[in-house]
Amino acid sequence: MKEEEFHWTHYIGTVKHDIKINVWGCFSYDGLGSIHLVEGNMDAKQYVKILRTKMFLCADELFPDGNFLFQQDNDPKHTSSLAYDLLDSKGIDYMAWPAYSPDLNPIENLWAILKRRMSDCRPKNADGLWECVQEAWYDLPVELLHNLIDSMSRRCQAVIEKKGYPTKY
Repeated sequence: MKEEEFHWTHYIGTVKHDIKINVWGCFSYDGLGSIHLVEGNMDAKQYVKILRTKMFLCADELFPDGNFLFQQDNDPKHTSSLAYDLLDSKGIDYMAWPAYSPDLNPIENLWAILKRRMSDCRPKNADGLWECVQEAWYDLPVELLHNLIDSMSRRCQAVIEKKGYPTKY
């Protein structure tokens, strides 16, 4: 019957737009920290809350001796007085970036790698995407983290040699 051709059971649903979520995560040379789903667009207050509830716990696990250098970029929420006041009050050393410097934070590379590893993921909604992200995150090998951290001295040296102009990184 002709009418059956158009019955809803004969169609496969598709997503007409990309599903997007925002996440926060951290890592060290020795391992991954947690990954956190961010509700909406993160502002300085939400960022500070994540530092308090996620980053400090991860830092305790990843650096039991408390000896680490926290790295973030020049995003306004990261450089807000709220964020700096919190880090300073907890005695956390952080890497200072010059204004307008290239973003050499290795987590940017990790996000790109994570996206590539998720290329076969076909979530139908944000919850499905979050599941894919978590699965891919916790499947990242520690050798990858070693390579990213080990590359930092080369990245910084390249920026110095190029006097802040673009590098291959």
